[in-house]
Amino acid sequence: MIKLFFTGIIGLYFFWAQLLCTYANNSGLVEEIEVVPKNDNEDNTHNRYRYKCSFVLPSQIYVDDFVRVEDLKKALRVQSNCPEEVLQGFIISLFSVGKGEVKSSYINEVFSKELHGYYIEMLPPQIVFYKLSDYLHEILNCPFEKNFAEVRYLAKDQYLLLTKGERLSVILDDLNKRNCTEISPGEGKVIVSVTGNRAGNMAGDTVGDNPIEKKIYSTFKIVIKTKVLKSVANISGFAKEKMGELFVEDYIDTIGPELYFQNKDKLKFYQLNKSVSKNYILKNSDLIALSLINSGESVKVIVEKNNLKMIGTGISKNNGKLGEIVQLYNPKSKKAFSGMVTDFNTVVVQ
Repeated sequence: MIKLFFTGIIGLYFFWAQLLCTYANNSGLVEEIEVVPKNDNEDNTHNRYRYKCSFVLPSQIYVDDFVRVEDLKKALRVQSNCPEEVLQGFIISLFSVGKGEVKSSYINEVFSKELHGYYIEMLPPQIVFYKLSDYLHEILNCPFEKNFAEVRYLAKDQYLLLTKGERLSVILDDLNKRNCTEISPGEGKVIVSVTGNRAGNMAGDTVGDNPIEKKIYSTFKIVIKTKVLKSVANISGFAKEKMGELFVEDYIDTIGPELYFQNKDKLKFYQLNKSVSKNYILKNSDLIALSLINSGESVKVIVEKNNLKMIGTGISKNNGKLGEIVQLYNPKSKKAFSGMVTDFNTVVVQ
């Protein structure tokens, strides 16, 4: 009895599955393709999929940092017969690729999970996709540590869809600045210019004869990739533990790299002036420099001159923190001199 019951349930499941597949085929939403075992000697990647659908795409897509997947999905849905979840997976795969040329063969090979098992056909089979922040970084020859962030089109849409005959160029709002090295960290503006000939439709392979020229202002921030120190646990203010063991090195993008303490080896010379939580990014203002030299105490004196190094002792006349100049005297000759504090009970004379 139980066996008959489960047999009936399974039969009903396959009946409805077949019915749904038949509806998808007949409605023209997707095309069913034959499933054939992959032959390593043939290029039949699409045979690993049961269904395929297609996109007619612009040859170039440039998005700002505030574009939503839903907005881009709405723009690309017009010329696609793919289901919603496949369209969304395709857009997510574009962002995962990041920048540059995107080929349909690569998308199908690498992002089959995001595409829900569908094989997609792109027309054209290769497009260019960029976040405008990446495009600006590349076109303006920015060094690795300097990046564009929070780039926003000052227009209705947070994306640009261009055909093959159109060209994108950028002009910094400050005409005195020509490349990335001349731009200081902080906010700025750039003019995005589109010129060329637009086709009557957005099919990427088409070069039209409709001249186009438009300019779109965009805002941005220039940030610097900066090494910082991040706490590994909650730390109480004025903690006595070894500071170097409480922080690890990390990197952030910031417009103010000078605000952050970066040298882990020198943490031992400082003390926190407040409690901090786990994953806190350490700032210079969070630290109190310790007194490494105390007045009246004997200290190690390193004399460096003409590539020679001599080590002696001296008596400090005042307290000193890292990098400060203190006054000392030789206990034997009573001669006074000065040196820079470089470590606990150590000064360097040059």
